[in-house]
This record gives sequence, C-alpha cells and structure tokens, in this order.
Amino acid sequence: MNSRLLFALPALALALIAVVLAIIGFMRAPAPVSSPGSGLSPVAAPAEPQPAAPPRHEYLVATVAMSPGDELDAEHFQSISSDTPIEGAIPADAVTFGQPLAAMIQAGELLRQEQMEPSSLVRSLLKPGTQAIAIPVNDVSGVGGLLKPGDEVNVYASFDRSDKNEPAALTVLRNVVVIAVKGVAYSGEGVSEDERRRNASVVLAVPDDHVAALLLASNEGDVRLAALAGAESDAQPATAQAIVDANNPDPTYLNDLFPTPPPPPRAAPSRPAGSRVQVFEGAEQRSVYVR
Repeated sequence: MNSRLLFALPALALALIAVVLAIIGFMRAPAPVSSPGSGLSPVAAPAEPQPAAPPRHEYLVATVAMSPGDELDAEHFQSISSDTPIEGAIPADAVTFGQPLAAMIQAGELLRQEQMEPSSLVRSLLKPGTQAIAIPVNDVSGVGGLLKPGDEVNVYASFDRSDKNEPAALTVLRNVVVIAVKGVAYSGEGVSEDERRRNASVVLAVPDDHVAALLLASNEGDVRLAALAGAESDAQPATAQAIVDANNPDPTYLNDLFPTPPPPPRAAPSRPAGSRVQVFEGAEQRSVYVR
C-alpha cells in the first residue's frame, strides 16, 4: 500500500468525526434572536397586567357664600376630587344647576344634601300632640346645669299666693322630655359657646293641652325642673317622643310644712259656789255659805 495513503487515513477519519459533531451541534442549537437590523420580526414578551386606577369621586365646593333661595350657579363652585366617598356630599355629576338653596352655605364648604332639602330640626323631635316650648332657667332651676337633651324631667312651680291665700307649690307636668338645652338640640346640632352663654333656656316637648298651664306657671311663679332616673333596661335615652303623663296637680301649702300645733289643754271645771246666807246676831253680822 502506498505510504501516503496510510498517513492520510487518520486525517480523513478526524475530518469525518468533526463534520458529524458539527451537524449534531447545529441541530441542538437554540433559535437565533433577531437583531433590530435583521429582517426577522421580534418575538413579543407577554405584557404584565397593570393595576386598575382607583375610582375618583368628584364634589363641588362653594367659592362664595350663598343664602337660602339663591340658585346654584356653576361659576360659584369649584370641583374637587377625593379617593374616598364623602358622606352627605352631593356628587358633582348629580348637581342640577339652577335649583334654589334651602340652607346657607359658606365659601369653602362642600355642597351637601341637607343644603338642598328644607328640613325642620324641631319638627323631627316632636311627636303628634306635643309642642316645643322654651322656658328660662338658671343653674339652680335647670338641675344645677346638668341637664342634657333627651333627659326626662318633672316640672314644679311655686307661687307666693294660692287659693288659700298662702304660698303653695304644685306639680305642673310629669315625664316631660328635654329636646334642647341652651340651644343644643337632642340630635347634637348646637351653637357656639358664646351663644350658649346667652341662651339660658330649656326647650320641652309639652302636650298641647298643658302648654298654657306651663306658660302661666313660668310667668307667675318660680319654675323648677327635677330630672328623673332612667329605666334600668334602657341602655340609651329614649327618643324625644316619650309619653307625657296627664297633668295632676297636688298642691303643697306652706302650712303643710309645719306640724299641727297640739290642742290647748282643757280647763278644770270650777266648783259651783254655795249660796251665801247672812246671819244677824244682835248687833253682829256674818255670812255663811250653804251648799
């Protein structure tokens, strides 16, 4: 055999093995990623879901002060947004401009539902058949200043003169509900501290038939309020629509406060005097009593 062929056989074998390995490596290689300059279209990666934007709540704020009866004007309001809903505020998209206001609104104040609907605080605290009447009180007649809206009281009055022409006191009303004290109502809506100092009054829910009696007692006598203990079963005070008992005066007179003096002792019966007889004995004279 030719010597050159013998030396070429190992080289041919190595070349054949290299070709086989190259083919295997090409078959197992990953797909090429296209570059921006290549003509192949890029493979888009799946997009991550974006979090949903929180809902926004739009409301209106007054830029000027407005009085009851003024019509809503878009120029007098500014829109604001809030991440959370505001209780009682009217959404901006629910406002109808041109409607009249039912209550005053200050500049910088939110437009609320109660400013568009006329409402009566006193009427909501009364039941049919009762009236709200205010009487003047001080720290003494008003239970030492401890009265609160929702308390139940008895109303007493004292007079300098009575049907017996002497001082007397009586019960005017029983179980009357206090609906306001110094301008602060049972619902909690009140006035400023300065107005509370000037408003020394208590508003009571009085039956229709006894308003005149309370008015007369307040004008002609000295009225005092006495707070009543609440029922043990009631965890909270009842509403201002409590039942008011019928008026049943029971006068107490000044003389009733003093003990009745004992009767005067009886005088011992006097013994009847005997008959006097004059006895003359000569020139002498003497008297003798004969029974």
